Amino acid sequence: MDNKYSDIYECIKRIRSQNIKVTYGKRFNEKSDIWCFDSHNHPSDIEMIYFRAGVANIEIASETVLISPYNVIIYPEGVFHKETLSPFVHQEVICIRVQIDGGLGYSKPIHLIDKNQILWILFQKILEEFGAEESLVNMSADFSRLLLVACFVLHLETRNNHSFLDEVIDYLSDN
Repeated sequence: MDNKYSDIYECIKRIRSQNIKVTYGKRFNEKSDIWCFDSHNHPSDIEMIYFRAGVANIEIASETVLISPYNVIIYPEGVFHKETLSPFVHQEVICIRVQIDGGLGYSKPIHLIDKNQILWILFQKILEEFGAEESLVNMSADFSRLLLVACFVLHLETRNNHSFLDEVIDYLSDN
């Protein structure tokens, strides 16, 4: 395992081994009244947002990130952020919040591009399961775990310039 990525590998281990609970799940658009346009954080929740349509600027610390369709942003617990939507542009967003026993153990937000729509499918499945009132087996936590692991492996890929498959093989062989 490459030591410069040990924080990410440790985070993946934590995601795989700790209890995960979905605490929030909503699909919304530019007209929804649930947007928070002030700087805010979620002290005990990891917030994951998928931008299916629209454009936004997100301020995180002293950095501004431009968000466009098929972008995912993950805010670890306690990370302050502020979303600013582009006016007159349709927004389609899914927001999921989860809690992990002992916390995520990672303090930097992650910005990803979902090139193959796999993350979109997982976001939809989490939302579907979270909203299911009667289900024999609710799989929202399982899908959330898979989504988080996939996002962190994709984050490794973008930082390391290896293929997604190479990173998964490296991780599995080291563990």
